[in-house]
Amino acid sequence: MQTQTSYLAQIDAELRQLPPERLKDVLLFIKFLEQLEDDSSLWDAVLAHQGYRQSHPDDPGEIYDSPDEFLKAKSG
Repeated sequence: MQTQTSYLAQIDAELRQLPPERLKDVLLFIKFLEQLEDDSSLWDAVLAHQGYRQSHPDDPGEIYDSPDEFLKAKSG
């Protein structure tokens, strides 16, 4: 079983391997996780997405290359 210290060391090592331009994406993801009320909220979103995909198999969905691209598409 890993300890908090070993997780932090592993996270630190992985972050150091990322290209600097990807660090903003990591920060945005962390902020997203912090905004969730609890783990069940994330799971509810996953289940909703899976349900939609099952009922709309021909819909390819939208694909975004960055969080900024997603936010721009959804705000305008």
